[in-house]
Amino acid sequence: MSRPVPDIEYLYGEVAEIVHLKVKDGKQHEFLKVTVKHVSTGAEAKFLADRDAQTSPEDHSRLGSQMYSRSASDSTPSLSSSSTPNVPARDQVHVCNVKTDLAQFSPYIVLATLSFSPHSFPLVNLTILLKAVHRHAPDYTLKEHQCYWFAHAVFFTAKNLFGGVQTSNEIDSRGKWHRLVIRKEESEEAIKKEYEKAKVAFEETERSKQAGIIVRISNLI
Repeated sequence: MSRPVPDIEYLYGEVAEIVHLKVKDGKQHEFLKVTVKHVSTGAEAKFLADRDAQTSPEDHSRLGSQMYSRSASDSTPSLSSSSTPNVPARDQVHVCNVKTDLAQFSPYIVLATLSFSPHSFPLVNLTILLKAVHRHAPDYTLKEHQCYWFAHAVFFTAKNLFGGVQTSNEIDSRGKWHRLVIRKEESEEAIKKEYEKAKVAFEETERSKQAGIIVRISNLI
C-alpha cells in the first residue's frame, strides 16, 4: 500500500543520497551522483551533476593545457601561471544510466557520501540549490570556480541546509589534481543566502500559479 505524499513540495520526489566522485586519471574531474526517490512508490532515479567550461572542443583543449602542466620528470604537477579568461560555466544535470554514463568516467573513486533521512530534502529544493550555485558563479574559472568547487559547494551546502549523514572514503583526495591542492572559493554561506532568495521567489511563483488555478476552477463552477 503506497503512503500519501506528505507535502506538495515532495510531489517530484526527494533526495536520498549524494555521492561525491572523482576520476582517477587525466584532469581528475570531480562530479556528483544523486539518488532521488519517489515518495509514494519508492522508485529510484539517479542523476549526474557536474561543471565544465562552455567552450568548443578546441577551446576546451587549449584551456586545459593552460591550466595543467608537469615537470620534465613528469612527477611534479603544477598550475600554469599564465592568465586564462573566464568562460561561461556549463553546469549539467542529467539522468544517469549507471552502466553506460558512469563508464565514461571510469576509473573513478568515491570521495564521500551524504545520506538523507526520508522527508528531509525535497527534489525541488535541490533544483533551487543548483540554480543558486550557478548564480553565485556563472563563469568557469580554472583556478577557482571549476568542477572541484562546484562539487564541493553543492555537497556541503546541501549538508548544511538539509543535514544528512556523511560517510568519507578518500576525502583527502578532494579538490586535488595529482596531489596539488586546487584553490576553490569557500562559498557555502553566500550560496545559502542565494538559495533562500531563490526559494522565496519559487514559493511566490507557485502560490501565484495555485491562485490562478483556483480562480479558473471557480469560474467553471
